Amino acid sequence: MLSAPPNPRRQGAEAGSGLLSATFGVVIFCGFLLVAAQVLLTLHRTTLVASAAADSAQAAAQAHGPGDHLCDATAVATAVARAHALLGPAISATATCEGASISVEVAAPRPRLVGSFGTPTINRTATARLETRTRTT
Repeated sequence: MLSAPPNPRRQGAEAGSGLLSATFGVVIFCGFLLVAAQVLLTLHRTTLVASAAADSAQAAAQAHGPGDHLCDATAVATAVARAHALLGPAISATATCEGASISVEVAAPRPRLVGSFGTPTINRTATARLETRTRTT
């Protein structure tokens, strides 16, 4: 196949035009990649905080032996200690007794890659009912 010889006037006018658009494309792609990574890290941390709150409430509900139906300082301390054991010392955990149940609130810092989206902390609350277990003999 024969092709026409290149036109020198046409090449000079388009020289370097692809470099600018390619650079903008790469910058925009990297921006979307960072936002996607931020969303995934936030979803992961949110799941961990919710799971730790539920696990802490369950551990507090089971802190006493069979037949006991108490929500006291031991149950509260167990809940807070379990939350700190699961997520580390950088979190805030509080437990409160409400009748025959215990409520555990866990707050953890939101991961930051880009900017500051949303609130700076992730707050999750879980409630567990204190069950009365009877001994079988």
